[in-house]
Amino acid sequence: DLAFLVKGMAKARHQDAELSQLLLSQALARLAYFDARHLAMLLAGLSKAGMNAALLEPLVDELRMRTQELRGASDLSMTLAAVGRLRTSGKLITDLAAQVEARLSADSFHARDLAVVSMAYNRVGFLDRRHMAHILAAARFTLREATPRELSQLAAAAARSGAIGAEMLIAEAADCVNEQLAFMLPSELSIAAASFGKTAAAFLIGGESRQQAAGLEDEELTSNDPCIKASVASAELLHGIAKAAAQASAR
Repeated sequence: DLAFLVKGMAKARHQDAELSQLLLSQALARLAYFDARHLAMLLAGLSKAGMNAALLEPLVDELRMRTQELRGASDLSMTLAAVGRLRTSGKLITDLAAQVEARLSADSFHARDLAVVSMAYNRVGFLDRRHMAHILAAARFTLREATPRELSQLAAAAARSGAIGAEMLIAEAADCVNEQLAFMLPSELSIAAASFGKTAAAFLIGGESRQQAAGLEDEELTSNDPCIKASVASAELLHGIAKAAAQASAR
């Protein structure tokens, strides 16, 4: 009941520091009765309410001993979102990543779940290339069902990780966002511009470096190199965002 109450408060964006502290005290007195899912739900809700990370350390310590119990895509993404907000790294994040890795083939991780996971990794600086390559490969199956915000989160983590397949995901994500430009909110346009602006620059530089290292001709690099495809798709998206913003301001 405590977990669901905190979850409801988080969904309603109701912040009450005194009530949150009281609920935390009640939860700590009953910690032995929480399963991993409800413990993660409690931690996610209280972290979203802006509670100090030091006050939530007993919940984090308990969760460290329960990571093996977290199996579903929604439970793991919810837990990682909370861990990301608290900037908690170390063994907890590596154990949760191992659980995600183990469940990628067994469970149906949607791109929106993996966007949450990627954003959490980005926040705590956990961007293992091998692990991120699996995350990005799984996300591509449902990429066209993701929102612009989720696509931006995936692209940002992909660019920072430098994992195999990052360029391909960024190019596809940019195309997906481009298709949704007419329906995007100003906040979504801003987030997309921030994420894909970085990828346009980063991968253009990467493509030029690869050209020098491999001795490729301009025509070969433009048509075949994934770095160039990612940077071109990102640049085209930025052009579309600028046009959409200009039209919105004119109205």
